[in-house]
Amino acid sequence: MTADNPDPEDVPARVLVIFESRAVRETVSLLDLGRDFEVLTADGRDEGLDAVESREPDLVVISAVAGHERARELVGEIKKMVSDSYLPVVVVSVRFDPAERELAFRAGADDCLELTASDDDSHWRLLALARSGQAFRAARARTRATEERALSLARANAEAGKLILEVEERDRRITDQQQELAERARRLAQANAEAGRLILEVEEKDRRLEAQAAEIEKHLSALRRDLTLAADLQLGLLPLDYPNVREFRLYDRFLMATELCGDYYDYIIRPDGDFDVVVADVTGHGVASALVSVQIRAITRSHAQGEKSPAVLLRQINEFMVSTFNRAFFMTMFYLGYRSAGLEKPCLVYAGAGHPPPLLVGKGKSREIRSQGLPLGVEIKAEYSEDRLEMAAGDRLLIYTDGLVEVYDGTRRQWGPEGLTGSLLAAANLAGREVIDRVLLDARYFGGQRPFDDDVTVVLVERSGES
Repeated sequence: MTADNPDPEDVPARVLVIFESRAVRETVSLLDLGRDFEVLTADGRDEGLDAVESREPDLVVISAVAGHERARELVGEIKKMVSDSYLPVVVVSVRFDPAERELAFRAGADDCLELTASDDDSHWRLLALARSGQAFRAARARTRATEERALSLARANAEAGKLILEVEERDRRITDQQQELAERARRLAQANAEAGRLILEVEEKDRRLEAQAAEIEKHLSALRRDLTLAADLQLGLLPLDYPNVREFRLYDRFLMATELCGDYYDYIIRPDGDFDVVVADVTGHGVASALVSVQIRAITRSHAQGEKSPAVLLRQINEFMVSTFNRAFFMTMFYLGYRSAGLEKPCLVYAGAGHPPPLLVGKGKSREIRSQGLPLGVEIKAEYSEDRLEMAAGDRLLIYTDGLVEVYDGTRRQWGPEGLTGSLLAAANLAGREVIDRVLLDARYFGGQRPFDDDVTVVLVERSGES
């Protein structure tokens, strides 16, 4: 490549980021575009459409707020504006559910990015789309240049013909002029041949770019299908059977921030009538964390067949995680066991591994159930203690993952355990499942109705008073 025509790979891709509202500027800043991009910005629809026409970007990134409807409308307007060109458009949001993602692609979006994915390949996906747009724009520029050159050559041919007629009308009185004109005609013919060759090359490059774009879309579609299938499989592992103990009732809710997550909960129902409640959270999001959570679920169920002590089970799971994952993954866990077999009076025993303290609420009061122990996977020799839990009739124990309390309002103030405690006390007169609905509603309201940034798991254990 020459200095006038640099290799597109050496030129930063021009990206236009259209902020649907000024409130999402901070969210979109989570994208690490890097030096591969020249970033242009525009606030709102009108300024964004003007920038698409005037700044000639290689890629458009649209930030989306709740509902994504305005973002989809803007995608359609951009695609209509550049209907005779190829300009990739990407919609960016904190979170997409499958229905919103499908609507975005139907509106014409080339990709949808979620800012909360920990193993996010957004930089390279954006770069690939931007390079495609950049290459298309460069090819169009070369085509225009070729057309202008062909037009100039045609005009030159016409001028040459005029000169030849003038020479013939003068009876070719000047032989030297005839020779000069013949040489000029020869050169013009060569230029025409070169122009034809360049046009064929441009057409061939256009065909290759179209094939590459189709292949990229094929791989992206396969990836989206695989993620959807994996999410369905993970949801299929959630417990369907509940413990059959009259004095206790269990309610739960499981919300994933992305297609795959590291949260999980389980009910282990034992043949003797006892049962265990397990709530855990693997660090991070995405495929790797989901695989770890699925594997730990299987290991926990396997060890629980021969062991009833929550503390011993946590030690066994911790040894497995350290030896298997070499401290690459950590997990918090709260393990609650109902024990009645062989005892005069049933009891609850529990142990924790770095998990947020569950809240025990009853008679207008609340307290945290704290447990000692490092998160699983940190230290091979970590010790875990076991304690008993007394629950009176009407008491409720809420076990949750940190995604429930790590909710922020517009001033970056956190809802936290204090907000959760207040919500639980206010829901004292509601039925069990309505308590969970109230807590989730209060958390979402505090965060401005935005989706949760992290996975959320909630299990409510309610003492009914029956014996």
